[in-house]
Amino acid sequence: GFFQGQPVGVMNLCIRALSEEEFNNWKKTQGEYDSTKSTASNLASQNKMKEMADQAGVIADKVLDRCCEWAVTQMLDYFDPFKKLNSLNLARCNQLTDFPIIEMVRSMPYITVLNLMGLRCITDKSLEYVGRLCPLLKTFDITGCISVTDDGIAHVSAGCLELECVKIDECADLTDAALAFFTNFDLTNRLKEVTYRGLIRTTEESLSQMASSSTSVTCLALAGNSRYRDVQIISLAQRCHKLRVLDLGWCTGLTDYGISMVAHNCPELQTLSLANCENLTGGSIIEIAVHCPKLSCVDLTGCLRVQDAAILELIKSALQLAWLSISNCE
Repeated sequence: GFFQGQPVGVMNLCIRALSEEEFNNWKKTQGEYDSTKSTASNLASQNKMKEMADQAGVIADKVLDRCCEWAVTQMLDYFDPFKKLNSLNLARCNQLTDFPIIEMVRSMPYITVLNLMGLRCITDKSLEYVGRLCPLLKTFDITGCISVTDDGIAHVSAGCLELECVKIDECADLTDAALAFFTNFDLTNRLKEVTYRGLIRTTEESLSQMASSSTSVTCLALAGNSRYRDVQIISLAQRCHKLRVLDLGWCTGLTDYGISMVAHNCPELQTLSLANCENLTGGSIIEIAVHCPKLSCVDLTGCLRVQDAAILELIKSALQLAWLSISNCE
């Protein structure tokens, strides 16, 4: 209705989109406001009017949100070129819910890049439709989507078999099962980039699964988990020789032995973060300097036991080094 010059049609549709309880509350508030307005002679009545006006404001906000969601989805129907889009970036559009996401993916069958970073209101329902309707999807980012669970990841991994890049950082409800879904459905070793920083419910099992299944990975970020140990990192390094980017920041369970084995098995490393890995000393840093000549970016922030000699060896040996952080290294 809005796009045909009938904006009243939009308002009627959005009110109907409210739940029955919300709609009844809205009607009740409207009726009470009209009846009280004519008899507002004392303070109590005035306070009651103010309370009802505030409630009406809340309802108005909900109506506006529904208007925006509906308008976005109607655009897709009125403009056919949207169906040819292959990349959609909705990062940090915080007010979006499952409804517009589902309508968008319905209208974009050829999408290969989908960025939903920071959409805290979307749930597994959106991911179910992504898995069902986006078979060509290659890059998928749901960083910070805190309402997503393993069930949603299962739908995506089963339906999007072309995935090459997956970013699920800070999705607090995800467990080892989420990583298992991605690796088990990666039958042709297409997965190249996986980031899952800050998944506090994952254990060393997720890293073991990654090491055993995804040998083609070139970028891996798993910072923020103190449960990882040398044995899993070594297994990963021995199988993933193509690693170019590795983020192990805040993995405080790692020692020099594990990092030295990474250096020996991953000569293609270009970016390495060991921020706040408090058990590391200069020995592992020297191993990295000697065996990873292509390093261009190294983060040693908070590595308190790393001494001058190791830093000097790193600068001397890594001829392509362009960025180095040694802040908070006493």
